[in-house]
Amino acid sequence: MNDLEDAPIFVVGTGRSGSTVFFDMFSMHPNVAWPSELSHRYPDHAWMNTLLMRLRANPLVDTLLGRKYGPSEAYPFWERNCPGFTNPYRDLLAEDVTPTAASSIRHAVSGTVNRWRHRFIAKITGWPRIRYLRQIFPDALFIEVSRDPCAIASSLLNVAFWDGWRGPPTWRRGPLPPDLDSIWRQEGESFVALAAIEYVIVQRALTECRAGLPPWQIHDVSYSRLCTDPVGVFREVVAFAGLQWSPRFERAVARTRLVNRDDLWRSSLTSAQQAALERTLERAHYPRA
Repeated sequence: MNDLEDAPIFVVGTGRSGSTVFFDMFSMHPNVAWPSELSHRYPDHAWMNTLLMRLRANPLVDTLLGRKYGPSEAYPFWERNCPGFTNPYRDLLAEDVTPTAASSIRHAVSGTVNRWRHRFIAKITGWPRIRYLRQIFPDALFIEVSRDPCAIASSLLNVAFWDGWRGPPTWRRGPLPPDLDSIWRQEGESFVALAAIEYVIVQRALTECRAGLPPWQIHDVSYSRLCTDPVGVFREVVAFAGLQWSPRFERAVARTRLVNRDDLWRSSLTSAQQAALERTLERAHYPRA
């Protein structure tokens, strides 16, 4: 295992997996720095986020700011430094990294951290992009947040940004692999089935990425367990990341109230839609745990 003192940490997972709430909670650790809403709004003015992270190194200022200018996926920040990062039609690989992009994002990350908030964390959903990021940051750590696939698929159908309504191949996941295309056709090109297929596509990409990672470089977080034991989950995460446990952080985590809504999909879908969802996952060899 390598020295983790400066290794960036990336939170990955399919959309709607609970990664946002996990990332928001992780951002409360006093030793981590992250792209904020300022990085999203003003990607060409990195100094603004740099200043914010310096201000937040002061516990009093951090408390006063609260969730104002909080953490963000900040895809404009990524697009500014790594063109094409935001919406590739397939997962990004090591060979997709250009020297210019690598240099730019390394510089951006080094400008985000400071003496006190010395570890960079970021959240990326959809395509994992792990092989791409590892090419740039060989010692990077990855945390995968997982959730009940039925809950994920149902949630995708209820957010405005889901582009599955356009259908393959014009959506963000590209053309369907032959086996998944066959399943989708058998389900009458059901959008419910397509939401499940999106989950499967991203999970397959994650599986391929994990095959090339040593165990010390990736850690799993269950959303359902996060809801029931947030302090226990973050004790494991902090140890994995090589950070120091902080009483202040523990209090912040303990104050966060989480409600597990993994079963909401049953009331959000008709019985026929539920059956199509479970059937699709079963045929794709991703049945519910």
